[in-house]
Amino acid sequence: MWREQLDVFWDGERRLLLGFFDADEPGAPKRARPDVTIVSAPDAGFSARAAFVDRLDATRWRAGPCLVDSPPGHSHVALLSSDGAELRLALEKNKNGAGDWRLALTLLPEIGGANMPAAQRIVSFPQRGDFERFAREKIALAGARLAWAYAQKRLLMRADGEAWVLHLWPARQVFPAARARLSIEPLPLSFDEYEDRREAPFAIMDQWLRESGAPRPILRLRLPDSLDESAHLLSRVCVVLVMQQRRRLRDWAREQKDAGEPVVDPLCFDDIRQAVGEPHEQPDAVWSNDSIVVANLLRLLTTPDETPFDGFALRRQAPGGSSAPGAGAMLDLDFFGAALGDDIGLVSGVAEAGDLSATPKDPGGAATIRLFRVEGDGVVARRIGEEDPLLDEILRRAADQDSAPTGAMVRAVAERAAGLQARREKLVQAQNAALTRADYLGRLDGSGVWEALEPALLASFTALIREASAAGRGLAARLGGYRAFRFDPSLVAALVRRPEWGEGMVGPFKAGIEAPLVYRFAQACGVQGLIAPHASVAEQARMFDFLMETPAPQNLRAARLQLDGGDGHDPLALAQALHDAAAVENAAAFFESEGDVESASRLRNYIESRVSGAWTPLAEAAPLARLVADAREARARAERGPAEEPPPPPPPKGLFAAVRGFFGGK
Repeated sequence: MWREQLDVFWDGERRLLLGFFDADEPGAPKRARPDVTIVSAPDAGFSARAAFVDRLDATRWRAGPCLVDSPPGHSHVALLSSDGAELRLALEKNKNGAGDWRLALTLLPEIGGANMPAAQRIVSFPQRGDFERFAREKIALAGARLAWAYAQKRLLMRADGEAWVLHLWPARQVFPAARARLSIEPLPLSFDEYEDRREAPFAIMDQWLRESGAPRPILRLRLPDSLDESAHLLSRVCVVLVMQQRRRLRDWAREQKDAGEPVVDPLCFDDIRQAVGEPHEQPDAVWSNDSIVVANLLRLLTTPDETPFDGFALRRQAPGGSSAPGAGAMLDLDFFGAALGDDIGLVSGVAEAGDLSATPKDPGGAATIRLFRVEGDGVVARRIGEEDPLLDEILRRAADQDSAPTGAMVRAVAERAAGLQARREKLVQAQNAALTRADYLGRLDGSGVWEALEPALLASFTALIREASAAGRGLAARLGGYRAFRFDPSLVAALVRRPEWGEGMVGPFKAGIEAPLVYRFAQACGVQGLIAPHASVAEQARMFDFLMETPAPQNLRAARLQLDGGDGHDPLALAQALHDAAAVENAAAFFESEGDVESASRLRNYIESRVSGAWTPLAEAAPLARLVADAREARARAERGPAEEPPPPPPPKGLFAAVRGFFGGK
């Protein structure tokens, strides 16, 4: 039953949101939530590198929808309930595929309910139909209460005699429109793609044109949203053309002048116009005398199509041959003024990591710029570092373009963005009110870039803090609060539930995301050796349950015992026997005094191992615990001394006593 009610959203990377959204609505009948063990693997058969992901019990479900992370590369996830039911998740990287849609709407509280949490509504849409239109209608009906919306395609299937499989495609943000991010792709150099109709003003250029001229480097820009929705970003992005030959000539001339040597005065287009007698000639090239040319990208868009600027022109393309809503936008930047060795690209002083990216392989470097070098065999992306002097020079020129007014379209988009930001702030305000009531000092921030599942992360963190103890809330604050939870929600949830394990932890933890949860937990608590390496999934799950059920781990830490997930030994009993180093040393001294050198040596080796930081497996610790117990009992007997003989009973009297005495009886 729970498999049909459970909603799962996938962020496209490794994060899953699981919840019973429909069943949690007001008025819906309350049903018991299953205890679910989550495991993952890279393959559908779960035969290689399977890992324990998390355990969702009644305590976790009571806080609302749960977020878990699978290790990178694990595209198959299994949900195993305590009643034997199973649901498998197949995370589909391929965007194509038939399936039903689930639209998640995050609604602000009703008027007068400022301290109430936001409501989550899930609506379904069949695989056949216009989902984009359906989503727009639902968004319009939600009105001003709508703060966020994301959608995902899914398909629940079951083969004969096999487990249920839920195929999931990446969730995507549908409201507000996702932050526009420019993808820049250099097209192959082509000599014949565009017909060159220029008229040469003098003979040498005429010869150059008849030979087809130089290839024209073109950059293709792709945006996930429409140009109207992307206008705010486009208004802060500039096209840049760096003419390296001019830069080198300028630097050389400056060096010559400083040294008192002769310099050259290069010809400009004014000189050429005067020489050819054509004062109104506009050559199809860069007519500026500067070595770097920049132009605002939105200004390029708002001019008539294919109007040339100083060295480049822009053409709009239909992405994928489609101009349907939601198909995004595609632009071609034709750098007809670029020559071999020049740099072309985009720059934005306000760009953050990922806003500008080169495909198919991004070179990295400063987030504010992506440059490409025009070479003989193509256009190649080049890395520009933060300290590169060329970057400073380009940003200074681009700043003048950024600050210029860019029209009513940008102002309208900016006003709309301000209204949407106000909704986001109200959503965060409601979460902060709940944190205040829970006596948590940290606060959430509504600024910055949000991912598709961000509202669910905020709500889950708030619920975790609300359900936590005072010690758990204090540990969450020391770890970094929401920032730590956003990085690894499963790990932070486990630490907050059992803050005793995190005693003494300050600052962000350094547990990687590649390891299974139980290993990340041990590493974050500074007890990496507590968990036996290469444990199976079942052993990982048993050890995690043990950690969550152990409220006082001090003895286990002190004894430095290594868990293996087996059922043969009681770790807490062994830790109780071995945690006191002085008691173990006394036991070793006792066996040494008794001449049992072997037992004394085993106990002292264990103490030395503890001091060196090693961890002892339970199978090796069990006989050591028996030795300590035996020594304690032997010392106790010795302190009591030899037992006194009981006095003999008095002799019997009477006839029967006489007869027994006659026959030698007593």
